[in-house]
Amino acid sequence: MAVVGEAAYTLAITFIKFSILALYAKAFPGQRFRYCLWGFALFVFGWGMSGSVVAIFQCTSIDYVWRPDTRDFCIDFSLRNLISGIVNVVTDVVIMAMVIPLVWNHEVMDQERRLVLSTFAVGTR
Repeated sequence: MAVVGEAAYTLAITFIKFSILALYAKAFPGQRFRYCLWGFALFVFGWGMSGSVVAIFQCTSIDYVWRPDTRDFCIDFSLRNLISGIVNVVTDVVIMAMVIPLVWNHEVMDQERRLVLSTFAVGTR
């Protein structure tokens, strides 16, 4: 059951990031920014799918997860979780930072800029 939970968690994080990127695509329709969004969405998709595959096939024999008496090889779970956490934090920071130049270049008062940026910051985490 842990395998299903880990794969579902990875997919859930991926779809949350997709929803934030879709919000950005709707709010900021610039063509260059759209290309950046698509490129980053492809990276997030690749990371999410690879994380799910690694979660499902983390042991050479899948049944080793629920039958630890067999002698099979599994990857280092703590290293996997550390790398996954680092990449998730980095992608969150990149997603949050993508809109800063776009909001900052709008012709509005500084207080409104800060409010919009803080709204996006709260939305990403």
